[in-house]
Amino acid sequence: MIRKENKMAANHRYMEYAKEMKGIRALRKNVSTKESILTKLKSLKGKEFNLLIPIKEGAADEK
Repeated sequence: MIRKENKMAANHRYMEYAKEMKGIRALRKNVSTKESILTKLKSLKGKEFNLLIPIKEGAADEK
């Protein structure tokens, strides 16, 4: 009986971990890097386009 409870607790912890990792991956997907922006701009060279760039709040300007 104790083993079954331990297994259920471990399964619950894993499911919570997996849910949090999914959220973190979704956040990473929305944050642009300098390299990804430059690559996108180079691919659109000579074309008309609108580009939305999400900016992470509190990010310091890099020089």
